[in-house]
Amino acid sequence: MARKFFAFVFLLTAVLAWSAPQDFIVVMDMSNNMFDSYSQVVKSYFPEVVKDHLKARDVFHLITFTGNPELQLSQRVDTQEDVETVLRRMFLLQPLSRHVDTVLALRFVYQYALSLPEYQNKTIVVFLSGYYRPEASSKLTKPQAQAEITSLVQQIKNKGWNLRFIMVGPQTGEKESPKSGEVQLNFDQIAKQSDVPVFAYSSKPGFSNETLGTPRLSYPSDLGTISKDFTFHFQAENPSNSSLLLHLKQILYKDEKLLSSDASISLAPHETRSIDLPARFSQPPAKGPQTASFRLVFDDPLRAYPQQANIHFIYKPSWDGWLLPLGIILGVLALGGLLFLLFQLIRRGYEHGKALANQHVEAAQSGRGTSKDSSSPQVVPTQPETFSTKKKIPEVADPKKKPLEPAEPLVRGADLRKTFETPKAPAQEAAQKTLLHSEAKKSERFDEFRNPPQKSSETLIKQKETARYDDFKSARKTQDFSAFLKKSENEIPPHILTSVPLPNLTPPELTVAEQGERKDYSMLVWTPDFVFQNTRKPANLFRFRPGDKKAVGGTKAHYKILLAPIREDIAEVFYDGENLSFRPLKSAYFPSITSVLSPCTGKDIQVLVDSEKIVYLRFFQHFSKTEEINKILTGNLPTLEDTRS
Repeated sequence: MARKFFAFVFLLTAVLAWSAPQDFIVVMDMSNNMFDSYSQVVKSYFPEVVKDHLKARDVFHLITFTGNPELQLSQRVDTQEDVETVLRRMFLLQPLSRHVDTVLALRFVYQYALSLPEYQNKTIVVFLSGYYRPEASSKLTKPQAQAEITSLVQQIKNKGWNLRFIMVGPQTGEKESPKSGEVQLNFDQIAKQSDVPVFAYSSKPGFSNETLGTPRLSYPSDLGTISKDFTFHFQAENPSNSSLLLHLKQILYKDEKLLSSDASISLAPHETRSIDLPARFSQPPAKGPQTASFRLVFDDPLRAYPQQANIHFIYKPSWDGWLLPLGIILGVLALGGLLFLLFQLIRRGYEHGKALANQHVEAAQSGRGTSKDSSSPQVVPTQPETFSTKKKIPEVADPKKKPLEPAEPLVRGADLRKTFETPKAPAQEAAQKTLLHSEAKKSERFDEFRNPPQKSSETLIKQKETARYDDFKSARKTQDFSAFLKKSENEIPPHILTSVPLPNLTPPELTVAEQGERKDYSMLVWTPDFVFQNTRKPANLFRFRPGDKKAVGGTKAHYKILLAPIREDIAEVFYDGENLSFRPLKSAYFPSITSVLSPCTGKDIQVLVDSEKIVYLRFFQHFSKTEEINKILTGNLPTLEDTRS
């Protein structure tokens, strides 16, 4: 029954997040002093460990000790079968031994932890009764045993491992008197000297997370009235004695992501901080009051708990949902208004032009002395009109002048008929033809005066095209177009200009530039468990000129370290025109560097923060895409023979 319960807890709560694994080492006192409490410890403590602390790829180690320590289990926790293996082994054990040697147990744990991978975090939890009764071969007295335990605890702490002592007493809570041959050790004094926490076992919920120093999260019971965009509130508490940095990846609501970007939360020792994060529903929930489950997803080895909570809220849609339809309606109305105005302008222009055209037609008809009702044909003048720039003065009738009498016609009709009917002499007929020919010449010259012949522009264009095309053919034979292109571009016909094979010029951005002195350098930051900083977009990238310096440190520095609580400039890098050099400003952060590191590119620089957290830095030169193409153009690439080797 217990096995099925633990497997069910694991399947419901284990989050298969790809974070840095850890070694979780449990050291269990199996003397008969633990007989009354062992079953309660297994049932109440380890379900919380599986639920709130262990994740996929973590390794669970079980070490028991009586007179001699012994490794019982080392199991990677990935599936339900792995959990069943751990629980089955723990239920088979029974604390029945008379001897208990804590000194040998801590020696064994220290050597065993050294054999595990160094890059994995290590958490060691020691369950003990507080008594010391070694076998007869051990000759350590109580002060010697206590001093040896203090020394071993200090060595474990110096390695940066998390060590916790949990004192397990009788269930009744009464102090048990030592049995014959037993010595009760003072672990409170050991904890005070080594600064290692000692907890009294309790079956209350959340005790495992309290002992492991896991950050505790608390949520409000009600978010109030919210809309599509709202603020998510919660509190984070750091129960440990060191600073913590949490990296929140996402807040999930029914598998829906509410955060637009990650959030980093830094906590000082024993600090309780209120967090307000902007969140947004991509799929708005139903309108009205409701209670929903929110889950926080972290991307770091710290197991903040609880990561899930049921919170009440009232959803009220905002005006954001109406903005898009309203904008569409207003846009359609505005477009219709513009089209209507354009149509009115075109119609008025057309009517105005039509009225002007009618006025010109009426003026032309009135100038010719005709009217719309006149049916007589118009007389076409046979003589050219004379034009003068002088202003005409209207004539005033003189009463003294007599009106002119009508003049007689130069040729009478009867005489004209006689002229056509009377036969003409040959000489007279030739003279008349000569006169008619001269009059025709004059008429032709008058027509040329009124409509002077113009040279056709098409003929000129064809002549220019023929000349340019001949130049183009000659340039094409010699493959030298420089002289041809020097001529005015306006004189070259368009269809010839488009067919000229212009030289294949390299674009300006791909032009091979001379080797400059400026260089770009980037800084990479990561932790021993391979949590990298700023891996999604370029960051910590700066350009250097000879003599430039850049600071390395907290948020006010050029090169920022965000994976550790650093608030000052701890180092600087400077460029001398050839190499980039690294100079520590705070030696406490760089115990392994005693002088200027030059060059510093391509080297891993270890940063020690608060004497326990380690961060690695690496500088490298950054090349842009243009510089890579320039290298290809200049030939600064390995040849085919080099690549074969």
